[in-house]
Amino acid sequence: MLQEFFRASPDGGGHIDTPISPTPSTVRESVDLRQSLRLMAQAHGPSLQRLGIRLELSLPDEPLRVFAAPADLLNLLGHIVGMAGGALPGGYALQVLARVDGQQAVINWRDIGDEAPRLALAFENVGRPISARALTCQAIAARYGARIYAAPSPLGDRSLTLRFPLHGRP
Repeated sequence: MLQEFFRASPDGGGHIDTPISPTPSTVRESVDLRQSLRLMAQAHGPSLQRLGIRLELSLPDEPLRVFAAPADLLNLLGHIVGMAGGALPGGYALQVLARVDGQQAVINWRDIGDEAPRLALAFENVGRPISARALTCQAIAARYGARIYAAPSPLGDRSLTLRFPLHGRP
């Protein structure tokens, strides 16, 4: 199942291929985002490493439960990592911080390298159109009442932020 959602390019080249799911999965359940992020790291960590990009994943001890289709979450995470693989040069680190903020599960992404952060720029539409892949990410997030946008985070300025409503919280 993992390979269905996360595929590295067969030639080991400079991009990570994640298929765009034309129809959303309809089976929603309570999903711990920590598990989805671990699967993402297992599937994409080696591809990022081959590109010279170090993945740094920081997960909380407490569950980050959201109500969503697991396949959609994996697709969304795959698109974000695929965008990072295409935008970041070797020698960069991709930091991923998952946390609880009030009634929301939050995932912050920030690339660290010699230049200004690049990943968050893909989600800003100031003076240019947003890519199809970024629009796909926004559409998947919106299915679950989530938002994805560029903003400062605990990782620093120009982070990519993904916010989901927590499931099962009073």
